[in-house]
Amino acid sequence: MEINDDGGDTSSVKTKVYKYKAGNRFKTYYTKTPPKNQWELRSNVEVQRIIDQKPTWTKKDFRGEGKLNPKKKMHCLEEQKLIDQI
Repeated sequence: MEINDDGGDTSSVKTKVYKYKAGNRFKTYYTKTPPKNQWELRSNVEVQRIIDQKPTWTKKDFRGEGKLNPKKKMHCLEEQKLIDQI
């Protein structure tokens, strides 16, 4: 069993305790905690609220490709919700 600097325990073999597979290009290991996604998607209500705040914007403006907005406001998966709602 190895102990990482961040306090998480890992094991090179899968057991009842170490059941979540992780790794990198050099080694596969198992951890006690499941992996976490760094990006949390907004709900449909939050996406709709953003759309309602900017009624003149197009789909490209929300992606950061339009003339009204140079910065990206939504994640690519949220853009799919946007396309479905517009």
